[in-house]
Amino acid sequence: MIDYQPLRRRPGTRRAYDRTIATFCQECTVGCGLVMYISEDRITDVQGDERNPVNTGRLCARASSFVPGLGSPLRVAKVSGRNSFREDFQEIDNWETGLDLLAERLKRIREQHGAQSLFIACDPRSGLDFYAAAMRFAALWGTSYLYQPFQEPLQRLPDQIPNVPHGSCSSWIDAKCLLLVGTDLASTHPIAFRWALEAQARGAALVVADTRFTSTMAKADAALLIRPESGSILGMALMKVALDNDFCSSEAVESRFLNAEAWKSSFDGLSLDDAAKAVGVTVDNLKEVGRLLFKKGPGRIITGKTLARLSGYGIWRTLAVAVGWTENQRGGWYPLDSGDPPIHACADTGTPDWRSAFAGTQADVYSLIRDLLETGEGTCSPPIKAVINSGDCLGGMLSGLGARDDRQLVAHFTPVLNDVSNGSHMIFPASMWPERNGIFFTNDRHVRWGEKVVEPPGESRNGLDFWSGLAARFGWDEYFPWSDKEGTTDVRAFSAWLLDQGPFTKGYPTGFLESCADPCRHFSWALQAKDSGDLLGCEAPAGGKIPPAPAETPPARSPVEQAEAEQFPLYLEYSSVDCGTDSSGTAWPLSRNAEQFPLLQVNPRTAHALRIQTRDEVLVHSPRRIVQATAWVTRMVPPNLVFSQSGWGDHNVVIYKKGTTIDDALNILRGVLE
Repeated sequence: MIDYQPLRRRPGTRRAYDRTIATFCQECTVGCGLVMYISEDRITDVQGDERNPVNTGRLCARASSFVPGLGSPLRVAKVSGRNSFREDFQEIDNWETGLDLLAERLKRIREQHGAQSLFIACDPRSGLDFYAAAMRFAALWGTSYLYQPFQEPLQRLPDQIPNVPHGSCSSWIDAKCLLLVGTDLASTHPIAFRWALEAQARGAALVVADTRFTSTMAKADAALLIRPESGSILGMALMKVALDNDFCSSEAVESRFLNAEAWKSSFDGLSLDDAAKAVGVTVDNLKEVGRLLFKKGPGRIITGKTLARLSGYGIWRTLAVAVGWTENQRGGWYPLDSGDPPIHACADTGTPDWRSAFAGTQADVYSLIRDLLETGEGTCSPPIKAVINSGDCLGGMLSGLGARDDRQLVAHFTPVLNDVSNGSHMIFPASMWPERNGIFFTNDRHVRWGEKVVEPPGESRNGLDFWSGLAARFGWDEYFPWSDKEGTTDVRAFSAWLLDQGPFTKGYPTGFLESCADPCRHFSWALQAKDSGDLLGCEAPAGGKIPPAPAETPPARSPVEQAEAEQFPLYLEYSSVDCGTDSSGTAWPLSRNAEQFPLLQVNPRTAHALRIQTRDEVLVHSPRRIVQATAWVTRMVPPNLVFSQSGWGDHNVVIYKKGTTIDDALNILRGVLE
């Protein structure tokens, strides 16, 4: 491992600057310390803040390269619109006129199709204020269709116990073993991953389970290549191994779990053979990994965000408690991107909870969104006729569906033009994080306040401005009291109000947000932990015990699902990769921008059989649509899986080159995958 040394620049290599500002990075949820160099209200350079304990001066590729994006030629600076997808965009006089036109079109759609005809999607990069204000607007409007990829998991335990990390990522260094499931930390959170590598250098065992051979898996002492959507089943299997081999802590089980005996009994009927088959590994693999982890402990279980929407997600907390890891500062559970407290943004509106529409597993949620956007029907009536979305959180789904004439309104709040912009009727310019004030939560359960560093270009606004202005046009000013007569909002006052609504964030003293602006100081949001149970110890208010996750039988495919899997035998997996490179040094974001279509990772064995080479244009055929992609032949994926950064809700696919039929490709794949 390379020793870290402070950065020393040669004379003359530093860009000119007038002043410096110490802040923190918001490109991901690690929250690394930054020093920004400012000249004439422009950021000319960034460096890691060596005083900050999170990153001690280190920066990942995204933090080092976000500055050019602020001045990108694709930046949006003016409101623009058009009546149909066949027309070109025309600039609208100003922001207020744009909101007037948007409100008029929304009113017509609501009168014709009802409140449930509106779908709202929130990109996390648009800021917490956009998401929280969208909740309020959705509640007042009456739609239950509001989506945010990182919204709090629905598989949460009773008594409103949030899925919070045990300790900070820097505490991983003291663990005796680390289990990483469904997360490529080396690519997505490399600064946090270095704490895992340092723990490994000190003798900790690093075990990685994922659906692809990732950069993180390349560093593992033991690796499990698992099937898609089987992460929670893996947790059940490891829990079974721990119970069968007396690796559990009897004291922890009895003192922490409600109905401990009934919970143990639920695992008597779980077949380790069936679980191993569902995960795609052998029983010997499971037992070997179990012995490595549980004999080495205490350790950290680090799970990726995609697991949060799988059935049985609570098994990871249960496992960490059962083996006694939560009783030690060196152990516990760390769910990535789940450091946000429960957000209570619309309790005072007197309207139903908008989240009811998206109850279910990850697959259910994606299927519902796909059906809503594709057919306009899904499980709701009337059909979806209007979409308000920000950034690129629906990029794969909307761009995969293309522009639909029966969708009467698509409004896009974005800082830069992207595929979603092409299928929109109205575009509103959004500020980027260095250009706005805002509250920010990190993976480590820290609350931070980000002060605006530079001014945004043109008419770019923050998310609270957008929703407050739109709400005012419907007479809902009283529910957005943070606006002034000029249409700008006090994000600081809104953030203070928002914190005071939550059971774990209320009660902060006056001036708290100002103190959070110091990037080298960290404040936990679990202020009321003593009144609401010991969050770090996984205790619930009722007697200090929690209901553990019982064993679940691996779900069997329905006849329809089985038939679809036989007709479309490849599994398409997709997720957002923040940064990282493949083994040849090709960066995902740069490669994607250089290609006409999204990159699609294909196993060499599969590619050879289908006569596909890297950079070939291929067709990705699912039961509902055909999408074009650019092939990237790599051993990172197994033969039965293909992977892309862009997704559109479908998972079962067949791929083939132009000029080849789907029947020919299917016959070839059946031979390859037997």
